[in-house]
Amino acid sequence: MRWFDLGRKMISELDGVAVPGHRTPTYERLAQQQGLAVQTLRRQVSATRFLMEIGQGDAGLANALINMPMAAIEYLMRWHRFNPDEAVRAARQLVAGRHTVRSLEAAERAARQRVGSTLRGRAREIAFRDRVAESLRSLFPGFHGIEPMPPSPGWDVPYDFRWWGPVGQVPVLIVGPYADAIQYTSRIHDWGLRAAHLSSKYGRCLMILPEPSMLGRYRAWLSHHRDPADLVLAPEGRIGRDDLPAPYADLRAQWICRMQEPGGS
Repeated sequence: MRWFDLGRKMISELDGVAVPGHRTPTYERLAQQQGLAVQTLRRQVSATRFLMEIGQGDAGLANALINMPMAAIEYLMRWHRFNPDEAVRAARQLVAGRHTVRSLEAAERAARQRVGSTLRGRAREIAFRDRVAESLRSLFPGFHGIEPMPPSPGWDVPYDFRWWGPVGQVPVLIVGPYADAIQYTSRIHDWGLRAAHLSSKYGRCLMILPEPSMLGRYRAWLSHHRDPADLVLAPEGRIGRDDLPAPYADLRAQWICRMQEPGGS
């Protein structure tokens, strides 16, 4: 079985797992069936999702890349995160026979070195999260503000922090942020299910989306799946009162809304 075919099979099974965080047994089962390491299957899934996303814009290129070595696709995927246009040009060169896996690796490394210090993904995430927290904290200073996610006695879907605002305490879930916009699409199912679980468990979930081009797609996903999460667009992590849906933005609303905690009434 080709790596792409196996990756597609994995994606089909993974998308059927209703709760994020419960996918490891699926990986382990298929890894045992195929005689492969779990990490190898994870890489195949990532590479397959990447080609599926490329196929939405250029089906011919994606179909040609299916037959390329997975290592080459991984280099393209890394490249695409910080320079999509260059990565697509390199992909076409690979298909035309003007790149090998080794030359593609060298070209991706050289491109990465050119952008150098701009690739600070973790620092970017932390700064974005801090701006969201500070924005929410300053909106309604009369309330308790921001708290980190409390320890859970058992398994729970992770979120970024709890916000004590005009509707009580609400879990805040930040999508990404990602340097590569393709990840907002490839992971929409995971984020949507996480938001649905939090909304069901706690009564509300404030979902922060950094990428403007994905707003319509995320709204459509939430609507299609009847997910009650409250979606807010915040490209820079800064949120104003007008950005919030009612009743968050309306201090006249009935804001004493208890969240249903495990074991509570």
